[in-house]
Amino acid sequence: MKHCIWSMRGTRISLIAVALLVYFSSILSAARYNIEPQENQTCRIIDFEGEEQNVIIPSVIDGYLVSAIGNHAFRGCNTIRTVTIPKSITEIGAGAFAYCTSLTTIIVDPRNTSYTHYEGVLFDKIKKSIHTYPNGKIAGTYIIPNEVNSIGDMAFQYCRHLKHITIPDSVTKIESEAFRDCGALTDITLSDTITCIGEWAFSACYSLQTITIPESTTSIGKGAFAYSGLTRISIPDSVTTIDEQAFYMCSNLESITLSNNITVINALAFSRCNALKQVSIPFGVTTIAEEAFSMCRSLNSISLSNSVTTIGDLAFSGCTSLSTISLTDSVTTIGEAAFGGCSSLNSCTITKNVAEIGAGAFACCTSLATIMVDPTNTQFTQNEGVLFTKQGKSLHTYPAGKNASTYAVPFGVVVIGDQAFSMCEYLTSVNIPDSVTVIGQGAFYRCLSLNKITIANSVKTIGNEAFSECTSLKNINIPSGVTTIAERTFSECTSLNTVNIPDGVIDINTQAFSRCKNLNCISIPGSVNTIGTMAFMECSSLSSISIPDSVTEIGTGAFAFCTALAEITVDPGNPTFSDSKGVLFNTQTKTLHTYPAGKQTSAYSIPDGTLALEELSFSGCSFLSSLTIGNSVTSIGTLAFCNCTTLSDVTVPEIEPSLGYDLFFGCNNLKNHPYYTGVPMAKSTVNEVSAL
Repeated sequence: MKHCIWSMRGTRISLIAVALLVYFSSILSAARYNIEPQENQTCRIIDFEGEEQNVIIPSVIDGYLVSAIGNHAFRGCNTIRTVTIPKSITEIGAGAFAYCTSLTTIIVDPRNTSYTHYEGVLFDKIKKSIHTYPNGKIAGTYIIPNEVNSIGDMAFQYCRHLKHITIPDSVTKIESEAFRDCGALTDITLSDTITCIGEWAFSACYSLQTITIPESTTSIGKGAFAYSGLTRISIPDSVTTIDEQAFYMCSNLESITLSNNITVINALAFSRCNALKQVSIPFGVTTIAEEAFSMCRSLNSISLSNSVTTIGDLAFSGCTSLSTISLTDSVTTIGEAAFGGCSSLNSCTITKNVAEIGAGAFACCTSLATIMVDPTNTQFTQNEGVLFTKQGKSLHTYPAGKNASTYAVPFGVVVIGDQAFSMCEYLTSVNIPDSVTVIGQGAFYRCLSLNKITIANSVKTIGNEAFSECTSLKNINIPSGVTTIAERTFSECTSLNTVNIPDGVIDINTQAFSRCKNLNCISIPGSVNTIGTMAFMECSSLSSISIPDSVTEIGTGAFAFCTALAEITVDPGNPTFSDSKGVLFNTQTKTLHTYPAGKQTSAYSIPDGTLALEELSFSGCSFLSSLTIGNSVTSIGTLAFCNCTTLSDVTVPEIEPSLGYDLFFGCNNLKNHPYYTGVPMAKSTVNEVSAL
């Protein structure tokens, strides 16, 4: 007992030392840890900012007892090699030590009642769940202890040295992201007792080519094997659920065998599996969800069982090797763009029970010359291989591979459906009769050879992108009943030089005529109220524009990059807009809206009294070399001087105005200007502008 007896003096020194240690530990920890106070004077660590190699987590921070470590609290702390967890911790969040690439050892105070460690690996106290296998461990093989029941969320995430893992029969569940980003993992033995493979559990395991899913497994979670290196997979009949993106972008996956007990193949489940050639859908499956097999570019054969009722939106879109599809009599619904872009598809028969076919279901199928329909079908019919609704009121799909240069829409058709003629590369001329009232969205999208179209005056509605990218179309007469020119209706019709906009049109919407590079003249009628954002952007042959007194709104960049546009004139009676020396102003807000890009003046001074310069207001002004911005200007919009390639001298206000993003983007002569960047700009937006 002698060794247990302390002197009073020694006790006092020890107590003082402990007190000092706690005090200085508290001071140091306050600088390294971000905490979130909890009830009962406890706290949760939510972030760590230190660079230590050996971290000893304190029990007390700023007077709070540390009881929890939050999700991702130490994520990416690459200097840490060891972590010691105190006895006070009762909760450690998922991924608390994720991507700590130097971490080799986790130590837990033996007095901790919630957690323990074994060989540097973190477990719950009774070792039923493995919490964290340190990223920095260099061992290539790991055998999970026999008593473990569950592999926790992110337990092995980014363990880049691991090649082989053995999971004992005691394990029944693999939680979310358990082995995510284990790029070297080539072999894993799953126990015969696993019931659930969690979300993203083996995602981005690029070296994992094979895995045997045990017959005890009932569900495969979202993204479970996404981006993995699997070459083949057999899903046992015990599995009843394959969740979204389960095998997404498994680019080496050549063969799949599906469970006979699944009823739904969920969204994106096998999307972008580019090596996959054949798919057999087992009996029992009723739904192939949206994009389930989209962009499987090698897929050339699909066998549908007689239980499938629904083929979802984009389900097989972009399967460019798919040449045939045999729809079963069980199919009732074919979703939007379900087979869109299947460029090798050369035959298809709509079976008798199909009651719904979504827009663009067979759009851009450039080898499809004929669509057949079972004559007993009560909802659809065909005429010369063109798909119509049963009564002929709606033209649904004109096959893109139909080798005919002209087509007359039958009289009696009321609606030309969305994407009905999209990418019909052979068509040069189309006649639309006066029974038609609606031309749907993208109806003639990218009909590259179409140079003549006659639209009857009965048409009241023309949808978004209806004639977008019809690069051979030279002129268009918009019917008098149309009141709105929708978004991108004629965008990128690069040969279009004449457009008749009738009196009665109220709105010219976003990018309606953008990039119509041969459009040299446009007359805006007095009925127009709105000219949308970028409506005439990059109409590089447009030399003049007159704004009538009816226009009350002109969107940003409506005339941006119109490099031949020398002046903009405004009706003197317009209450909102005016012109001064060919420059467009909003008189109500005292904003300079558009300085024409083709104005051949080398120097310009912003008029006194102007408060703001609109976004893209000087875009593409290649003649302008000198600019004076007066002291009245308080705001300059994003990309105001984008691609003013000769601009070299800018005088700015005495008081810096509010600045938008990348004011002088593409102005290489102004890189040293204090306003050059303005506010930092998102890369995606910069890329959009640089593509102009």
